[in-house]
Amino acid sequence: MKIHHIRNACFIIETNNTFILVDPMLGDAFSYTMPISNKANPLVPLPNNTEMLLQKVTYVLITHLHTDHIDETGIDFLKKNKLPVTCSMYDSTTLKEKGINVVQILEYGIKQPFFNGTIEGTPALHGYGEIANAMGNVMGFYIALPQEPSVYISSDTI
Repeated sequence: MKIHHIRNACFIIETNNTFILVDPMLGDAFSYTMPISNKANPLVPLPNNTEMLLQKVTYVLITHLHTDHIDETGIDFLKKNKLPVTCSMYDSTTLKEKGINVVQILEYGIKQPFFNGTIEGTPALHGYGEIANAMGNVMGFYIALPQEPSVYISSDTI
């Protein structure tokens, strides 16, 4: 297994025959302004090898819908390539409405089949109290694949 960090929460998990894209934030550097702070994001361009890696992507995981995890460029990439997506039950309707190919919907704590192994949605919190409520839902993933190390993707969590 190899992990290719793209930037921020965006990375690709490479196994023998799969390339799993996590949280496709693929826009150009400074392509959008973050709410509340009015600061530009992302702060850095995509790495030079990103295009080559994206051409190999076979599957996608989305932890939640904040624009620092999935942006319009990422949405366009998913739609153009009709890539299968796994996401939280809280995000599936919105993603489907955007034309995303959601093929697996996870609930917290329930293992489901995933590439001859399993995937489980894990609870995550952006913060406590009012912060948690304002920031909305988020889901991590625990992935166990045969003959590979297990992977825990925490996402945005305290």
